Amino acid sequence: MDTNGIFRLENNANLVQIDNTAINSGSIIYKRNATIKQFDYVYWSSPVDGFNINNISTTTPLGPRYEWNPTVANGNGGQGNWQVANGNPMIAGKGYIARAPSSFTPTPETFYGSFTGKPNNGIIPFQISRGSITGTAFNGTNGIPITNLSDNWNLVGNPFPSSIRANQFLVDNQSAIEGNVRIWTHGTLPSNLVSSPYYGSFVYNYSPGDYLTYNYLGASCCPAVGPELYIGAAQGFFVQMKEGPAGTTNLTFNNGLRSGTYDNSSFYKSNTSNTTTNTIEKHRIWLDIVSSNNQSERTLIGYADGATNGHDSFYDASYSISNTLAIYSLVNDEKSNIQGRALPFDVNDIVPIGVNIAANGTYNIAVGSLDGLFTSQEVYLEDKTLNIIHDLKQAPYSFAATTGTFDNRFVLRYTNNGLSNNSFSVNKAVAFIKNNKLEVQASNSIKQIELFDITGKLIKIYSPSIMKNTFESDFNFETGAYIIKVKLENDLIYTEKLMN
Repeated sequence: MDTNGIFRLENNANLVQIDNTAINSGSIIYKRNATIKQFDYVYWSSPVDGFNINNISTTTPLGPRYEWNPTVANGNGGQGNWQVANGNPMIAGKGYIARAPSSFTPTPETFYGSFTGKPNNGIIPFQISRGSITGTAFNGTNGIPITNLSDNWNLVGNPFPSSIRANQFLVDNQSAIEGNVRIWTHGTLPSNLVSSPYYGSFVYNYSPGDYLTYNYLGASCCPAVGPELYIGAAQGFFVQMKEGPAGTTNLTFNNGLRSGTYDNSSFYKSNTSNTTTNTIEKHRIWLDIVSSNNQSERTLIGYADGATNGHDSFYDASYSISNTLAIYSLVNDEKSNIQGRALPFDVNDIVPIGVNIAANGTYNIAVGSLDGLFTSQEVYLEDKTLNIIHDLKQAPYSFAATTGTFDNRFVLRYTNNGLSNNSFSVNKAVAFIKNNKLEVQASNSIKQIELFDITGKLIKIYSPSIMKNTFESDFNFETGAYIIKVKLENDLIYTEKLMN
């Protein structure tokens, strides 16, 4: 035995201990690599005791470093914000973020992290907290909605030099947190096209869709994630404390979360029940919304053993939207990016689908993936504005939309016979002006379009050569307000005020 040797664990290695009462002595070197590019943040957690965040790399200086505090006031009139963590000792069980070194470029490259110290082991409590916001949602000073759960987020982290099993972590801590974890994958660079998050106002922002949200139903983003998620060593991640007045409680990590058989290769950047998800029956649909410039977001809806059609901590994950592209389902009035529903499956079930549209334009809602009974079951999207039921397994549904949040326009359904006989007796259309183009979508074929200025003067008449329910034409008129009258094939008329 070499008492002066170096115990070095290479990237993806697991150091697993069983005895919760064993007291470690001596040091290890634990290496963790992240493939990142300029401006990427990595969510870190220390697997060793008393390690300083500044020393994650001794050769390549980190960019800015932060921790999350859910109780401090933020610039949007809510609570929860980032605080500088430069030079801080990394507390066991706490998560931190650090930006890529300034020398990195937009081309991904490997950042070599390394932690030296006594390995963490056994029962590790970590205190989480929530702010004082309760009651109904309200818009913050930058227009981003703030809900009673917005100040419940806590950035925690795997404290061990081995992966941990997410399902067991959720079960062990079910009295303290909602039954999901959120891991930052930072797939996109910050952009001035992404609107401010709920906690502040910035020129450049990261996409909220870059979080992998995981619960018993699966991962919101990724059908390939199996029935188990293993949170890698040195990985920080978000959890959401249960709702209530301002207060604190403890999470607990212990050796029961660890095993030598658990995969430790998923490190991002590069991943009321005691039942494991290996035995849960699940049938799932991942829905995408895609913009005309191919920006996309995704949500997960599924039917699972143990879920209900109300809120379930382990099967539903709430979603806080910003003024960026988003798709979600609704559980009562709660926006969710994962929703579990009850089995046995009822073909007459309907699921409200909401979207947030950041800019006037044409969008597609499509099936991203599906499994279980949905490989053979019909899947339809109902557009309640235009009284259209569309077969999503045949093609994506294309629709025109103006900027805003729409919680009552779309419904996911599994039959196409839900419209009443007089469904098309109401004139329905959506119209907008974007990039010097007039675009119209209607529930019936468009017969004629009349354009007036704000004083009522007729400016132009459009008479489509082929009648169909979509229309597009150049719009080369001055900036200002206009009135549009759309006459449909059934001679009903839709009128709307437009802004150019």
